[in-house]
Amino acid sequence: MTATATPPTTNKTAAITIVDSQTELLAGKLDEIAGLYSTALATAIKPLYRTMITSNAIEALERALDGNAMQKIIRLMNTPMGFMTDRGLPTSKDKEPYHVDIVKRCVVEALLKGFMPVNNEFNIIAFRMMPVQNGWRRKCQEIPGITDLRVVPGIPRMDNGQMAVRVRASWLFEGKRGELLGADGNPGQTFPIQTNSYSNADNNTGKALRKAYKAIYELITGTIQTEDYDDGGELPPAAAASLAAPSGRTSLKETARLTNGNGQTVPVPGAANGGDAAPSGQNEQQKPAETEQPDPPGDQTDLDLMHRDKCASYQERITNLKPGESTLQILTDLDKDHEILGNDAYTAFRKMVGEKQEAAKKRK
Repeated sequence: MTATATPPTTNKTAAITIVDSQTELLAGKLDEIAGLYSTALATAIKPLYRTMITSNAIEALERALDGNAMQKIIRLMNTPMGFMTDRGLPTSKDKEPYHVDIVKRCVVEALLKGFMPVNNEFNIIAFRMMPVQNGWRRKCQEIPGITDLRVVPGIPRMDNGQMAVRVRASWLFEGKRGELLGADGNPGQTFPIQTNSYSNADNNTGKALRKAYKAIYELITGTIQTEDYDDGGELPPAAAASLAAPSGRTSLKETARLTNGNGQTVPVPGAANGGDAAPSGQNEQQKPAETEQPDPPGDQTDLDLMHRDKCASYQERITNLKPGESTLQILTDLDKDHEILGNDAYTAFRKMVGEKQEAAKKRK
């Protein structure tokens, strides 16, 4: 019996290019520009010098964000792995997504402030860039010298007619322990939360965590960041474009403190009023009323993440349905996720599937 030799088989796997050389150069250039100008802005003291740096930074980044770069960034819009907006989703009031020029402007601002267009670090709300919890958390975690960062939110409670959440936070910074303390001297700072008809305990906790990470960042770095668009009135993401009229701002009086190496607490200037201290010579009554801002969908996404993920997932699945492909599984999944999606999104997705089915019948 003669043995037959089996020819050797070769496994040839085609090389996968993760990032082409042109895109790699572009990404490197954007990182360099954003890093260079962010550092310059952080150290600039003279107001007019800072103004010129800001103008140059915007110009440089807008020039670098060419059509190829923006095409890749637009692909990340309204996906949890990218960044969310209040437009362009089935649940949005305005189904038309933001124009590329608006997105570019918001991305430029985000990059200069250290927020990335991935992992839902910022949202675009009412045509403006809105940093959210993921972004502030990452910025805190990347502060040079910080270790053992621990942030624990309490249960949302009503405090003098205002929804509030006390958040305990501690960390080591260059070997020295720091923490957030309340005005009562106990661990934890209380953050007022504006609620709306879509709010729930998880949602409120997420808003408080965003504020807590922002407070920690400002406390450790010693820099006051531009105020986030505070939680507004009735806002599902679809309603973000119609903002409330000006009204006074309510804040619980809290003091953020840093503990030094001897265990003594050092008050942070301006924090006695929850960070809202009036400038010298101007009292609380003289401060102009501030416009209430919408709830950031990023915080809804952090703690309502399942809802937003499901919406993004179904939109992608239905959009990418091939002609003749069965819609039965999608309809079954929609029925299963009806409660998570809510009536508006559920109805919108069922309608999209119906339109796909009608289009398929016409092709036949």
